[in-house]
Amino acid sequence: MGSKTGNDCIADEIYEKLKKSIINLEIEPGQPLTESALTKSLGASRTPIREALHMLERDQLVERSHNKGYIARGISEQDMSEIFEVRAVLESWLAGKAAQEISEGNLAVIDTCLQQAKALYDEGRLEESDAKSNEIHNIIAFVVNNRWGSRTIDMLTNFTTTYKKLAAMQKGQIERAYREHQLIYEALKAHDSQLASERMVEHIQNTRKAIQAACQNRTYKLQ
Repeated sequence: MGSKTGNDCIADEIYEKLKKSIINLEIEPGQPLTESALTKSLGASRTPIREALHMLERDQLVERSHNKGYIARGISEQDMSEIFEVRAVLESWLAGKAAQEISEGNLAVIDTCLQQAKALYDEGRLEESDAKSNEIHNIIAFVVNNRWGSRTIDMLTNFTTTYKKLAAMQKGQIERAYREHQLIYEALKAHDSQLASERMVEHIQNTRKAIQAACQNRTYKLQ
């Protein structure tokens, strides 16, 4: 395959910038995103902006509006229900399989991540702590080495990161998620597939409940 053109590289940069803004709620659900406005604000031509918007639509982070532009996509209760049903099935399977295959080296990586997450939490760096603790999901997918599983998790995570950030603002949620990750790690270390699967399902379900509770008390509600 040939190398990317200049416009392709610019489109990638714009995609990453807009994706980050949507995930961080700097661009709110329902906010319009038009080629003309983005051309002015980003100082880029329409071609890479159009391509970036197509990539965001592919990832379901934006959707077409009635006036032929785009809007940042919110998430409905039905979306949330379906996403977490898929995550529970997929990630519990990955955790169970990883428990059979995980090496001492990868266990050590998870242990280090959790220790770093605890240190960051003690320093009051809560968002960094949560991100570090959540790396266990990526490590499990890496251990199983299932590209489609990893790709699906990445796509679903993109779609729920906004709301996980809201959930993390709830008192005690980051600490609870850390404890659940610790329990998953212990099951992996014991090479207990059933227990690893069960603990992953419990963690996914608790995350869903935390998001729903957070959304009830925020401006950005499930649609």
